[in-house]
Amino acid sequence: MKCIFNKKVSCFLHTHFEIHILLYFWFSEEKRNRSQKFAADVGLPVLTNVLLPKTRGFCLCLETLRNTLDAVYDMTIAYKNPCPSFMDNVFGVDPSEVHIHVRRIPVKEIPASETDAAAWLMDAFQLKDQLLDKFNAQGHFPNQCQENELSTLKCLVNFIVVISLTAIFTYLTLFSSIWYKIYVGLACTSLASVTYFNIHPMLVVGFSKAMFCCKKTKK
Repeated sequence: MKCIFNKKVSCFLHTHFEIHILLYFWFSEEKRNRSQKFAADVGLPVLTNVLLPKTRGFCLCLETLRNTLDAVYDMTIAYKNPCPSFMDNVFGVDPSEVHIHVRRIPVKEIPASETDAAAWLMDAFQLKDQLLDKFNAQGHFPNQCQENELSTLKCLVNFIVVISLTAIFTYLTLFSSIWYKIYVGLACTSLASVTYFNIHPMLVVGFSKAMFCCKKTKK
């Protein structure tokens, strides 16, 4: 399992793009109860506002990508009345306020050994739990900056642009020539195939260039 995971993560080392890996947990009352029960059974800290971290996956990512990462960003998101449910997110029901606390940790400050890194991650989640306790009591994070009100004009312009582009592309897809529909269909098929078969375009292009250069050298 570790070999497969390392192989998948190592693919990110061969790309020419900036890579951001997001590790998160979907919080629910049921998952919290299971997490607390497991923590109590094995002697780990019982957390109230967050789930126990998956230390194994974090340590494997860190082990493989440590030399290519600058920092780890610890993000804590808190909602004010009400906290959105899964169905709220599905139907686009926005919470009244969203507060985000961001902490940047340079990779060099994270222990190299797996045991120490797992302990560091557990401590970080205990701090997150305490941070959310303070948020629930005070209604804001400590030393929080005040955000300016959104401009109504900018929001209206963005809304009009998004709706207009959506309408244009929908019209082109449904009522344009057969060649445009074929192009859209082929593009969707190509993206689906690349995702399903785990094809990396940059690796394919690099391999093709290498083969071409090899043939020219032989000539």
